[in-house]
Amino acid sequence: MSPITLEGVRQIFENSPFVAFLGFRFVHFEEGKVILELPIDNRLINVNKTVHGGAYAAMLDNILSMTIRSVVKDPVTTINLNIHYLDSISEGKMIATAKILKQGYKTLIGEGEITDGNGKLLAKGTGTFKVTRK
Repeated sequence: MSPITLEGVRQIFENSPFVAFLGFRFVHFEEGKVILELPIDNRLINVNKTVHGGAYAAMLDNILSMTIRSVVKDPVTTINLNIHYLDSISEGKMIATAKILKQGYKTLIGEGEITDGNGKLLAKGTGTFKVTRK
């Protein structure tokens, strides 16, 4: 059994310099259900005047790892991340959710999605994560 609590997992992500740099906000954080929000500002806009695909990728990677870690309570590392970019956005906010599709002892597979503030699907992705147990 891991000594890290759900609140401890949340604090790890809230104190992450990368999470702070991008501007992610936690809307909801419970075991197996995390909702992440990203207000769009000029730092995220690409040459096409829409949010850069790297911001989508970072958001999916983070929501998947946060959701998985909220369950296993141990560090996880991304092994694979696949993204389908479905629509662009240039203002407002992006909202991400995820769920675990398959949980093994050492690896987990999750599925995440990003919507806009009105629920329009912007991106969908799957990821495989390795659990680092101590």
